Amino acid sequence: MPVITGTRLSLLVAVPLKPSIFRLIPLELQQGRPIRVSVVLFSQGINEQQTFADRFGDSGLQNVINIESMSRLETYYENYRDLLSLRSSRVGRDIPDLANKLEQLRSNVNSRKTKNVDILVLSAEVSGSAMCHCIVLYCEHLLAIIMLLV
Repeated sequence: MPVITGTRLSLLVAVPLKPSIFRLIPLELQQGRPIRVSVVLFSQGINEQQTFADRFGDSGLQNVINIESMSRLETYYENYRDLLSLRSSRVGRDIPDLANKLEQLRSNVNSRKTKNVDILVLSAEVSGSAMCHCIVLYCEHLLAIIMLLV
């Protein structure tokens, strides 16, 4: 089982591996170098409770979460793009498409449209790129996309 230590702001997760798998990871990771992971969350309520929240102006937390996540994702994208350009004179083929999807996502996050599932569709498309790893959560009242940015 993984061992979790640290604080709410800085977690350290130690994941035990079988020796046969451990030998396959890079030496610096074998020696304990941590992998920094950033998490972003995009959320959109979709049921009658969201209708009520939208009607009476109580969807502020959801908007704040999406705006903050968009900002973190854009910063991560800029670093990702810069890293790719340093590694190769040819920037990855997915960069223009990714930039376009991020622009569409930013537009939707800022639109304040009610029950805007495009936020989730676009964030899922971005998370399917080489830049991200994704966990999609669904429950009766909420759809959410959580991206792990490594």
